[in-house]
Amino acid sequence: METYTIIDDKASQTKNWTLTGYSRENTDSGTLYTKLYQSAGNYCLELYSDAERTSENLVAQGNIANSKGKLTLAEANNSGLSGEVQIDYSQDAEFKLVAFYACYEDLSEVERNLDALLDENGKIAGRPRFEIFLEHAKKLIDVHVEVRFLRSGLSEPPTREQIKEPASLKTPAVYAALASLYWYLKSDFNDANFKQALTYERKLGDWLATQPIVFAREDTEIVLEASAVYLRRA
Repeated sequence: METYTIIDDKASQTKNWTLTGYSRENTDSGTLYTKLYQSAGNYCLELYSDAERTSENLVAQGNIANSKGKLTLAEANNSGLSGEVQIDYSQDAEFKLVAFYACYEDLSEVERNLDALLDENGKIAGRPRFEIFLEHAKKLIDVHVEVRFLRSGLSEPPTREQIKEPASLKTPAVYAALASLYWYLKSDFNDANFKQALTYERKLGDWLATQPIVFAREDTEIVLEASAVYLRRA
């Protein structure tokens, strides 16, 4: 399972995404809008923070001379966002990418003074600004979504690409990321970090046990609750 959710890349031209420096400022609440195309013998990929893909909202871009290979994305417009991706170009395309359900700013709303945990380079566990824990949280939530699919009993269950509002998963992703962070920091089973990890695990469990996740498929909404599923007109 990819860490990032790729939506409408019908030709499956990208994989193995790695992004860093993402925030709510340089994305659309976690969603990025891509443009993959060929130009002057190069294969180009651009990321935007708006669905219209306007030049002022270009946040990262890169190109390579071959149609297949690793493409490095450099920040654009001082966005702070960069990364890399494996491309296998076959046609020009536009698609979406959900980079996160929660980001650094969301963690800081819940836990103050997190910056004190970062090293002099702004990293922890070898990654900038808690990104390793945020990505773990997204994977954990995606696994939970998959479990709801299996339990739904639908002949054609929705996919995580059809989550109606990825931003609606911010709260459980924050709890999951903070639980993962404090597990990483704990030194034994009696210290304050261990207790914090358990606190956020309980909060995450309570959310997952009580809150629905809504998917959109054409003109129908599919609501997957923890123990039930129902359909409604969008």
